[in-house]
Amino acid sequence: MRYDDPNATVRRETTQNNVAGLASATMTKFLFFQKTRVKKVHALVCAVGTHDDAGLDIYNGTTSVGAIAIGTAAAGTVHSSAELDSIVAANGMLDIRGKANSATTLVVSLAVEHEVIYDAVQS
Repeated sequence: MRYDDPNATVRRETTQNNVAGLASATMTKFLFFQKTRVKKVHALVCAVGTHDDAGLDIYNGTTSVGAIAIGTAAAGTVHSSAELDSIVAANGMLDIRGKANSATTLVVSLAVEHEVIYDAVQS
């Protein structure tokens, strides 16, 4: 996308509220109908995890692209991934999974920062 394109300055985010932690399993998936660059994932803690290793693993399809450590952080705190810069193909999915010790009352609301990459493949 050109920098003088009006969409170049639009911040996009996709959210999912109150997602319960699952140990080593998918908590939620985000489907993108256009090719998309995922910048970061943010997690707002709604209910505190009870294990020091609680957190999230982030997958682009089946490829691990990042993680968020949460542990026993207090409700209301926000935790973010590192810069992901991961391109999800058109009709591809971002898969958010709980770390192995996350099924212990961890509940988060998620926000995914992303930008559409314009290409010929659209739904």
